[in-house]
Amino acid sequence: MAKFISLYSGSKGNACVVLSESGEGVLLDCGVSFTKLKAGLDAAGVPLSALRGVVVTHEHSDHIGGLSVFLCKTGLPVYLNRRTAQTISFALEDAVVSENDPFPVGNIEVRRFPVRHDAAACSGYVFKVDGKKITAMTDCGIVDARMLAAAADSDLLYIESNYDEIMLENGPYPPHLRRRIRSEKGHLSNRECADTVTKLALLGLRKVVLGHVSENNNTYLQAKRCTLDALSVLGLDVAVEVADESPEPLVVEV
Repeated sequence: MAKFISLYSGSKGNACVVLSESGEGVLLDCGVSFTKLKAGLDAAGVPLSALRGVVVTHEHSDHIGGLSVFLCKTGLPVYLNRRTAQTISFALEDAVVSENDPFPVGNIEVRRFPVRHDAAACSGYVFKVDGKKITAMTDCGIVDARMLAAAADSDLLYIESNYDEIMLENGPYPPHLRRRIRSEKGHLSNRECADTVTKLALLGLRKVVLGHVSENNNTYLQAKRCTLDALSVLGLDVAVEVADESPEPLVVEV
């Protein structure tokens, strides 16, 4: 059985693993130190040798902060689109550059799709593994028709539920930062996340992992409750988990 594993999720650093039943894995982002990443893998029972490569969503430090050391220590390939690779000088030489065509990482098929965020060319990813479809889309200010089409028929969706609208409005951030977060190139609110989940649940989605929850403008409970309430209104049965920044990985079988 395939697994989705959130090692760390949040503004301090992001790293996830998609693992096939045979034990081959793809690392999604590397925004934590090598020591912290290794500790997370050990806690999840995933040996470093299981990883076949790392795919990168975008160049912000909470997604690539540990990438340079990781590549030096493992020699594994890093997969990026061209515009993202051009913003990460240390990764460009050894990067596997591709755009939106499917490509294999070990025995997992991966396909990239564009998402809206204030980065060079931010990407979401679809992973086909053991007959299952896992979709990851974090750091996106809006979910458009192309993104919904890419995520349709997913068995598991990893999506950000970044902020509570009231908490953001009344929180410590200055106006320009609040505008950036709310913009179409910012982040998804709990409400926007819940709306996306319900749309995809109507297309068969049955497992969701909420991630990238803001420590200043949200709570894990608020994020989960918003999505569960939206699903309940339509009578939809979807398992909802929340990924966090704790040292205990979240492991979800797919």
